[in-house]
Amino acid sequence: LNRPVVNVKFSDPAKLRTVTKDNLGKPLSILLDDKVVSTAVVQAVISGGSSSISSEDLDSATELKDLLNAGSLPAKLIEKQVNSVSASLGEEALHRTLVAGYAASAIIVIFMLIVYRLAGIIANLTLLLFAFICLVLLDWMNAAMTLSGIAGFILAVGMAVDANIITYERIKEELREGKSIRSASRSGAKSSFATILDSHATTFIAALVLMMIGTNAVKGFAIVLMMTILVSLVTNVFGSRLLLWLLLKDNAIKRTEWFGVSLKRAAYKAVKPLPDLVKRRNWYLGFSTVVLIVGLIAIMGRGLNPGVDFQSGTRLDLYIGSPFQTSDIAAVIHEEIPSATMKPVVKYGTDGLAATTTFSKPIPAGQLNAVEDKLQERYGAQVSKQESTVDPVIAAEMVKKACYAILIASAGIVLYTGLRFHYLFGIACIIALAHDILIPVALFSALRLEIDLTFIAAVLTIVGYSLNDTIVIFDRIRTNMKQTKLTSARELEELVNRSLWQTMRRSLYTVLTVFIAAVGLLWLGGESIHLFSLALLFGLVSGAYSSIFIAAQVWLILYKRRFLPAG
Repeated sequence: LNRPVVNVKFSDPAKLRTVTKDNLGKPLSILLDDKVVSTAVVQAVISGGSSSISSEDLDSATELKDLLNAGSLPAKLIEKQVNSVSASLGEEALHRTLVAGYAASAIIVIFMLIVYRLAGIIANLTLLLFAFICLVLLDWMNAAMTLSGIAGFILAVGMAVDANIITYERIKEELREGKSIRSASRSGAKSSFATILDSHATTFIAALVLMMIGTNAVKGFAIVLMMTILVSLVTNVFGSRLLLWLLLKDNAIKRTEWFGVSLKRAAYKAVKPLPDLVKRRNWYLGFSTVVLIVGLIAIMGRGLNPGVDFQSGTRLDLYIGSPFQTSDIAAVIHEEIPSATMKPVVKYGTDGLAATTTFSKPIPAGQLNAVEDKLQERYGAQVSKQESTVDPVIAAEMVKKACYAILIASAGIVLYTGLRFHYLFGIACIIALAHDILIPVALFSALRLEIDLTFIAAVLTIVGYSLNDTIVIFDRIRTNMKQTKLTSARELEELVNRSLWQTMRRSLYTVLTVFIAAVGLLWLGGESIHLFSLALLFGLVSGAYSSIFIAAQVWLILYKRRFLPAG
């Protein structure tokens, strides 16, 4: 008769027989979490343990079936973490972050044109293709771009240039050695591919760990970073080389100046001896040791300043929209939340029209709403709030995940480096990693800056990106060692010094492009990614220094003691 029926099997047939016998002709209700989901009239004594419940239509029957299959949840859900974003604060942060991205991208484009001339044009074209493909993929994924995701995308623009820089620096080296433009382009592209692959792989490992362990905001950053790394390999490696081959296949370009190389100047520089960076390695290691000891003393003495993400509490951001005094805002907050301990109210945002503070314990939503209502009465209806509340249970879980993320990402990258090169390279990477992680942590401790999840994202990005520089140097050392038969420690020192200078320009240029993106985020970006940008800047400087003056020097010391005689 086209009347759907729900068949129900009971776990205790004897109890069902007793209930139906005692309630024959009466309604029998089924409850889920103390709420009635069905009421049926008992029409007969049920002895087999199975019964059927008739329904008016298919939708009702399906809903009842799903409710019964879901089972009971005899636990009350308690709110442990809250994140809300007001329209005013979110719109301002988005606008400022995008402006930062436009400014950083424009500077990078001009930089590539000045340094690489014709090759810079190709790099900029592939960079535009890279950005277009990434945006198409994000749209196809229906991805909701959070501020951390946008920050990851802007950072990836700087990183995408890295593949072109590595390739073009190799081509310029081949040109200085006297090769033709076509031959230099072919040799440079071939010799740089392994370096590019290794450098991208290390950053991908760090992003993968972030995606697996991080919270939602950090996962958004990691997913965008992973996607952009893969797209960068397609556009800025294969795409760039295809365009370069099409341009050079007819030998239309004959002057090396089109690639930013003057053969006369190169011949003059080749005669000049290279400054010895290896000779003073003990000074570099001593300086870093002193800095790290001072940093550890600062951490132990002053401690860290964990944000809401790593300790229980509530961060409250208020968009006022008109001039105000922080003392007036604090007075309103104390009036509505008299028992809470909070940090001083400070201004931020464009023209200082927003305020922020942090409470030492979670604040109920009702009290925060009361603060918003009171401020709207005083300053107008444009006032809005944004809150982030974390319970102690969630905070402890975030601390644990952050530590796991750093340890697993570092171990994975070092393992990859050791397998791809040599175990002594892996040991040198561990020491450089400790240096790169401790420097930003110590500076944040000394300056009393908050450490939150965006800081962890920045640290992991630093780990991957610093290793990019280190791997490029190690790759050149390995290549030079294959071409040289070493017989003494002095010859090894000269080889390492030569390798450092051969990769110096590339290391500085690559760090500079990401540094531009990070400065743009710090200067023009929103308050929500301010600490991320600052940590990234600290780490970029530390990472560039450690790649040249720590990792390579430590490897040299270890290799000399293990394999070479003195002299």
